[in-house]
Amino acid sequence: MPVGAGFSATSANAAAGAVSKYSGVIALVATSVILMFALPSLSLLPRPVLAVAIINALWHALSPAPLLSVWRMNRDRMLVIAAVLAVLLLGVLDGMLTSMGLSVLAAMQMLWMPPTFGRGSRLAHRD
Repeated sequence: MPVGAGFSATSANAAAGAVSKYSGVIALVATSVILMFALPSLSLLPRPVLAVAIINALWHALSPAPLLSVWRMNRDRMLVIAAVLAVLLLGVLDGMLTSMGLSVLAAMQMLWMPPTFGRGSRLAHRD
């Protein structure tokens, strides 16, 4: 991730085509300069205008392609469903925390159940 200030900052930086590891420093300098000189003007902007700027920066993140790629891999389907439902039912913060907890539990389960080999057979599945 080129910028670590938050999802919207990272999305805006990636949408601008940032590929260098120095893009975070450039974004920091640009943001600092903008805040120093434009902060009084930003306070005069209506909130819907600011909302449009944020939605524009995050628009590409609303694509279902990442979820579909995980679904096609036939892995973690229940985690994908649980994460989507948790966010829809509990809200963004609580849903993400619930999803992270479920992901950690699933990883711990996989670590506690290592692959087993039978005599003369191939790798047994954990299903």
